[in-house]
Amino acid sequence: MNKKYLIIYHFEDNDGCCSAAIMKYYLTHELNVDEKDITLFGANYAILAQIYKDNFNFVHNGKDINLLNDFNHIIMTDVSFNDFNAMKEIYEVYGSNFTWVDHHTPIINESVRQKYDVKINGVRDTNRSALLNMYKYCYDPLDIKYVNGDAPYLLRILSAWDSFTFENEGIDFEYARKVNMGFTKWYNLDVDIWYSNIGNFILGTPEFNKSYADEGYKIGKEEADAYDERNEKIIKNFGMPGFTVNGRPAILLFMSEGTSSLIFKSVMDKYKNGICAKTNPSGNIVISLYNTDRNDHSFHCGTYLHDKYGGGGHEGAAGATLSCETFINIIKTKQI
Repeated sequence: MNKKYLIIYHFEDNDGCCSAAIMKYYLTHELNVDEKDITLFGANYAILAQIYKDNFNFVHNGKDINLLNDFNHIIMTDVSFNDFNAMKEIYEVYGSNFTWVDHHTPIINESVRQKYDVKINGVRDTNRSALLNMYKYCYDPLDIKYVNGDAPYLLRILSAWDSFTFENEGIDFEYARKVNMGFTKWYNLDVDIWYSNIGNFILGTPEFNKSYADEGYKIGKEEADAYDERNEKIIKNFGMPGFTVNGRPAILLFMSEGTSSLIFKSVMDKYKNGICAKTNPSGNIVISLYNTDRNDHSFHCGTYLHDKYGGGGHEGAAGATLSCETFINIIKTKQI
């Protein structure tokens, strides 16, 4: 019987989609796993919280699935269960056949605290994003290529953007931003598109990678200019000022679409934090918390939301799911 693999990835950005594609490429091209034995499942923290609540049962492509029983290997990339007990349960079932690649500080710190960091297979490094951690896991375990500057250039740019390390990588903020936006539009957060191209980036020359990054930049520049103009109007007309996050001035915005810190670009001189809020199908409120200035390293959004609301994420961007009652209290007090 063929072994069954489940790749759970964060579906809301290039980091999750690209890292999933790297793993799928590695399985099919290096380990000769048949594509039909690989299941891709896009998720976010709220979806995974519901799956854990439902005893690891969920429906995918019309099939009833139990995460603990229906596979031989579980791979999670750029996402995790916020409740670390769920991660421990998966490890207890799968052992070395559970691989977790991530870069989100709060949950990684929890794994260290509970001494599972040395047990669970994978690469978890907060200085790089999931896609570059996945590249290390699959193709550069000793970090030789990365240290020598030979890791694929496009992956370095996308990682620098997602992990807020563009300064350390020596990559211009706006260039990284626009390359990321360009690939979001170009590849449409589609793992299959990433998978069909990822081998070219992994095996391609620096010149080849640079040419593709520049092409993404051209697409992203047009997107970024229109995005900034639109966001300035949205903030001016619908932003709710007067909030604080741990004493820091903040502004709140209700949004139904995906967001980033860039939506607050026009008011970053006034507010240190931006909060976006939307409802989810369960009737709860999902908030995203951002540092409006990506160079602000004085406040960790992920740690703050993890400690206060059981959420998590990056230094500059994080999220949490709140009950309506909790969110109403936030509105009343204007304190996150």
